[in-house]
Amino acid sequence: MLRWFNEDFDIIFSAVDQQQLTDPWDKSSHVIASIDYAKQDDVPKC
Repeated sequence: MLRWFNEDFDIIFSAVDQQQLTDPWDKSSHVIASIDYAKQDDVPKC
């Protein structure tokens, strides 16, 4: 996305989410996550 649109995105998935101390949705305004990951009950919602 950075190359084509000059937009920086963070990729969120369970392995990354479990290693972070902060809410991954608050860390960045542009994120990419699979719908299967995002719809899990234990994933914080933005």
